[in-house]
Amino acid sequence: MTTKEINLLHRDLIIEYGWTEVRLITTHASWVLLTPQYAYKIKKPVQFSFLDYSSLKKREDALNKELHLNQRLTDGMYLEVISIRLLNGHYTFHTSNGEIIDYALKMKRMNPERQMDELLQKNEVSFQDMDAIARQIATFHQKTEKKYAMVNLHLMKEQFNDLEVILPLLEQHFSTAATEVIKSSIHRSDQFLEAHIDRLLKRQQKGYVLDGHGDLHSRNIFLMEQGPVIFDCIEFNEAFRLMDVLNEIAFFCMDLDFFQKHQLAAHFLQAYLKHFPCIENIEDWNIFHYFKLYRANVRLKVNALNAMQAETEEELQPLLKVTQDYLHLYRYYLEALNTSNTLP
Repeated sequence: MTTKEINLLHRDLIIEYGWTEVRLITTHASWVLLTPQYAYKIKKPVQFSFLDYSSLKKREDALNKELHLNQRLTDGMYLEVISIRLLNGHYTFHTSNGEIIDYALKMKRMNPERQMDELLQKNEVSFQDMDAIARQIATFHQKTEKKYAMVNLHLMKEQFNDLEVILPLLEQHFSTAATEVIKSSIHRSDQFLEAHIDRLLKRQQKGYVLDGHGDLHSRNIFLMEQGPVIFDCIEFNEAFRLMDVLNEIAFFCMDLDFFQKHQLAAHFLQAYLKHFPCIENIEDWNIFHYFKLYRANVRLKVNALNAMQAETEEELQPLLKVTQDYLHLYRYYLEALNTSNTLP
């Protein structure tokens, strides 16, 4: 779908179903339409270095894969992939007639007030919540498929170094020092990975590399009465999901650091390690801390890409602010890595 078409679908949903509120959310790769009962996720026809939704078939396949992968960690939230059709000049989900324009992933709508990033800002996340998330993630990691193929050093470097794609944004809106941070971090990452490749390989042989969630941060968690619901697993690039467990949990700890919730991060990590003791020595701790830098890299890139797609100044400014906040955290992790073998 195009931006024009998604806006027409938004309008037609309100007319067709009489919903008093249908909210449209836009990211760098998807649109999400929120109705009172359901959420409908639609892939944008975009192609980046790390994903390809450029054809209708690719978008349909991606949505089916997303449905399957997310059903591993959720119960009843991810429902089905449905077609979006154009019939008599109107866009609709619920018909078998008309031209297929695109596809959407239908999900049960969750209570937005229980989304963890919102609760963190209200100081309403507890150590007990950390215990529940740690238990659920550790159990998932122990059960999910293990991967024993050779660790790909070139690919790990490539994934980190892809941050170069945001240099044009930094050059336009930030200082020269910001671009130098990115360039310096790429050099430091290459050094670190080369120095620790033997241990990374050993960890894979021990079963610590697996098919995980891939995007484990607080915005992808609902804290419900019945327990945490962890959603929005990465489907678009398998390499982003196949990882060392330290990489996965480092993302979550980095996100808690971003919200200045360092005690929650420490509590989660210790609770997770009780269920799945995957740190065996000081080198593993160093690798965990490196992965926090890498995960700050990921969030910095995602938010910068969103800013690069902003169509108005009103959209751009808050995205630049979040990008700047991640840049500060990224610089902190990098400086710590440069001055010692471990990060605080």
